[in-house]
Amino acid sequence: MSVIVSETQVLQAMWTGSLALSLLSLLVMAYLILRRLAAQRLEKKVAERGKEISSCMYAALKSPIALTANSLPAIAAAEYPEVIRISLDRLRSLRGEDVRRIVALLELWNLPPYIRKVADSGRKGRRIQALTLLGHFSDDESLAVLLKNAGSSDTYIQIAALRALALRGAKQHIGQIVASISRSRQTNTLMLSDILHRFGKPAVPTLLQLAKSDANLEVRVSALMALGSIGALEAVDDLIALSGEKAPEIRANAIAALGRIGDGRAADAIVGHLTESEIGVRLQTVQALGRLQISSTMPKLAACLADDNWWVRYRAAEALHHFGHMGIATLKAFSARNDRTGLIAGQVLGEHAGAA
Repeated sequence: MSVIVSETQVLQAMWTGSLALSLLSLLVMAYLILRRLAAQRLEKKVAERGKEISSCMYAALKSPIALTANSLPAIAAAEYPEVIRISLDRLRSLRGEDVRRIVALLELWNLPPYIRKVADSGRKGRRIQALTLLGHFSDDESLAVLLKNAGSSDTYIQIAALRALALRGAKQHIGQIVASISRSRQTNTLMLSDILHRFGKPAVPTLLQLAKSDANLEVRVSALMALGSIGALEAVDDLIALSGEKAPEIRANAIAALGRIGDGRAADAIVGHLTESEIGVRLQTVQALGRLQISSTMPKLAACLADDNWWVRYRAAEALHHFGHMGIATLKAFSARNDRTGLIAGQVLGEHAGAA
């Protein structure tokens, strides 16, 4: 009898437990459904509010009269991140007076103090957004924040600050900006060189100092690439000197910069690098000579059609083609040969004939 009672109690306990678990699962499901509905309502509200903010920005761009704080809807602090996001989306495609109108709108909403605060102490993603946005402002407070972050140890935040400084044309601060870069660990040479070249000719003396400094290799290379993009003739003598540096990356990029600048004085100084052991240096030299197009360098360029490296042979053939009729005649003469010089000459001639 006691065994039967015991089994009955166990079964009752199991049924009770199952019922409790079922009720609990229903409660959890109801909670998740309610939470999802609440999230959907919030998303809808945010989307509607985003449309309203976008409409205000559109009005700021199209209105024939200046907007005032009283004519704008109030913006809650919780909506500031969304305003920043929408502003950045708008500003990507705007220039000149339209940019100033959006900035004026943000000032009417009193967002600059918040943007500066986020740029200094927000989460990484929001800091980058805020720094990017500050590049469109012209006030001294925003400039101070950007200059401070130009020395950030976080390379992504530093890049955002540098791009913003270049955007607002802070050329008078190029010394401080380059000093920050010289201490950084940036390795993205393409992005950094693009930022540096936007400061233009006023930056040339400082960029030369950076290229000759003991900064890390990638930063020095970025300075050389920027000098080539700026096209500063006054940098030629220093670049010729840098083409003799010990580090092959510095030699190669100094030569590349000389080719982009296009001063014929560089040809005699760099033609000797065609016989270097470093492939990267030879490669940049043939391309630079192709841009400079000094006829006295053609025989040595033609000799590079027999280089051990395929890319050097190919770029040498392209460089000769840049010389026009003389270069094309040289390539045609070599294309008759049954060796690798003939193969590469014929390939480049065929490619350019197909592109014509």
